[in-house]
Amino acid sequence: MASQTDPLLLHIRQRLQTAANETDRAAIRRFFRETVTPCGVKATLVHELTRYALPILRERTPAARNRFFEALWKSGLYEEGMLAVYLARRFTRDCGPCEFKLWERWIDRYATNWAHCDGISMHLIGSAIAQNPELAVQLEAWTASPNPWKRRSAAASLVREARQGRHAGLTGRILERLEGDPASLIRKAVVWLRRERGKAPLTRARR
Repeated sequence: MASQTDPLLLHIRQRLQTAANETDRAAIRRFFRETVTPCGVKATLVHELTRYALPILRERTPAARNRFFEALWKSGLYEEGMLAVYLARRFTRDCGPCEFKLWERWIDRYATNWAHCDGISMHLIGSAIAQNPELAVQLEAWTASPNPWKRRSAAASLVREARQGRHAGLTGRILERLEGDPASLIRKAVVWLRRERGKAPLTRARR
């Protein structure tokens, strides 16, 4: 894990703590049914910190970046998790099986709300699948996971692919497996994926 004396980590946490307030903290909590632990800052600050951190992280090795992301996740704070997603998605150009497994672990360990789950799924796991289509088949097994966020990820990770008409058979099987799920957060993902799949013919027509 990144050292707690990492100047970048210290800067980010100082900025978050300075800007934290109960009004934004309460607003973020109202946005979720599940329990979240926000620092309590506006989204604009998280995006500003993303822009600040990006050139610094570009100078680090992939292993060092991943340790930094892990440190953000381990804080348990909503904003630091979102920052990890926003930054990691800037390094998805050459992602493959190793990154796929890393992001799967993030789902297993850290996804406890729909924003974190969908961010990891759509922008990270989805990017790995777009570049390595053979990875998509692993999602089918996730539909049987006892972790509801991993079941949701099985659907959310295919949203962009389904929109393009790719992995049609797999998408259909995942929808079938999840449509009777007792958790509302899964059923909502089913509706979402089915809606995006329905856009595929129009997308192809515009090409």
